[in-house]
Amino acid sequence: MPLIQTLLYGPILVIAFLTGLFFLWKQAKEEYYDVVQLFDHVSIAFLWGVIASRGAFILLQWQEFGVDIIKWISIYQHPGYIGLAGLVVGLLIIVRKASQSRWNVYELLDFLSISLVASLGIISVGNFISGVGFGLPTDLPIGMSFPGVFDLRHPVQLYSAVALLILFFVLKKMSKEYRTFFWYRVNRRTAQPGFVFSVFLMCYSVIQIGLIPFTPTILLLGGVAIEYMIYPIFLGLGLGLLWVRSGRGLPFSKK
Repeated sequence: MPLIQTLLYGPILVIAFLTGLFFLWKQAKEEYYDVVQLFDHVSIAFLWGVIASRGAFILLQWQEFGVDIIKWISIYQHPGYIGLAGLVVGLLIIVRKASQSRWNVYELLDFLSISLVASLGIISVGNFISGVGFGLPTDLPIGMSFPGVFDLRHPVQLYSAVALLILFFVLKKMSKEYRTFFWYRVNRRTAQPGFVFSVFLMCYSVIQIGLIPFTPTILLLGGVAIEYMIYPIFLGLGLGLLWVRSGRGLPFSKK
């Protein structure tokens, strides 16, 4: 990674984290959460999320890293992470901390969804600037040059950033309007939180599935990219959560 891009990447990650915290603070403050305690929980979740995403990448690239701890922590000389692993671990920690604090877990997940999308969008831009996470070779006019490769590649970081920007505004709009959706409330007087998080899971999964044809796969199982197996699961989880939180209950359950 060139020096100038190396110097820029760290501050961009900080900006992404602070941006996410800002949107989380803005929403949590309106609902009278203990913001200091919430920030503590989010910071812990973020730290473990980073460790998990880096650890997952190291495990999948074990032939390159082995037990060389210097390589593990040299994110500039040996960049790479599995964002989904960090996302899952971070969310699990938040859910645990929220339960311990006796907060409404689904409401908090709704808040976090908007914050996460904002942070992930900025990180995608940071990846583009630093020249990591580029896509497969292409002859299309949109192809771009990146450090360390000699052919033109899909700028999937930009594809992701644009898609996440659109998703950010969609989630912001829905967070204000979903309580008026009669199809979501069913027979309830008020809509239950969890709608925004459900939409986040579904849309984020669709975005990632759409990027698979342009992105090098991290692992093949039976000749099929593992992403084609993982993201449909999260898409299904989002659909299932939306169904349950709407008050319809589990499929085949007795009323």
